[in-house]
Amino acid sequence: MNASSAMADLSEGRMCQPPPLDVSVLGRVDVRVDGRPLRVGRTKSMELLVYLALHDGGVDTDRLWEALWPGRAMSAAVLHTTVSVARRSLRERTDGPPLVSDARGGRVYELNARTRLDWDEFERLVGQWCTPPTVAVSSLARALDLVRGPPFTSAAPGSYDWARGYRADMEEAIGSVAARLGEVLLERGDAIGARRAARGGLRGAPYDERLYRVLMRAAHLADHAAGVESVMRELTDVLGVDLDGTEGCTQDLYRNLRRAPSG
Repeated sequence: MNASSAMADLSEGRMCQPPPLDVSVLGRVDVRVDGRPLRVGRTKSMELLVYLALHDGGVDTDRLWEALWPGRAMSAAVLHTTVSVARRSLRERTDGPPLVSDARGGRVYELNARTRLDWDEFERLVGQWCTPPTVAVSSLARALDLVRGPPFTSAAPGSYDWARGYRADMEEAIGSVAARLGEVLLERGDAIGARRAARGGLRGAPYDERLYRVLMRAAHLADHAAGVESVMRELTDVLGVDLDGTEGCTQDLYRNLRRAPSG
């Protein structure tokens, strides 16, 4: 086989592959096919696609139904319609259906398309923490850039109830990463970078007090006493409490920073 024939076969093979399916859950839920937003006319069909993206080994009928319609009696018609709408929406953007729609005979519902999930990318970047410091800081910052808001944000009320555990784990991870990065940057004397890290984390974990403590320390490092006060007001407003309603370490830090000289 000559080089031109090999290139032609490679190109043909790539064209036969379904385009990447991008699923974003770190903020408002978004699904894109080959970079373009996927429009799905049925809310549960979109939720089904997201559920399958997080279960790349596939799920059987019972598990899928219980996730999307917990506590309701199984309806084969409802499930079939939901799957069909998802499959049709994907087929309109691809040459073949990337969703396996028949779970009988031991088969499962799964996505056959090459799928990219922003949460997987977040975890991959965070996993580079043990690399050289400059790479680690860059990787954590890039991970926070993936966060657009609280995980699994959706305009449809009552949707993504199955994701509560995922949401809690993701918010904890986002807060931890942002706090870790903020601490490193504070140690380097980089108040602006630490503030950026904390704000990036608060996009996905708006109630994480660790990030407000980073913000207070960054304000103090920048010799901005009013900034410390502003951050504390913001925190108590978000939590709906007064100072005594915050964590003890937050109270201690606030009082110490008010007494300590800046710089």
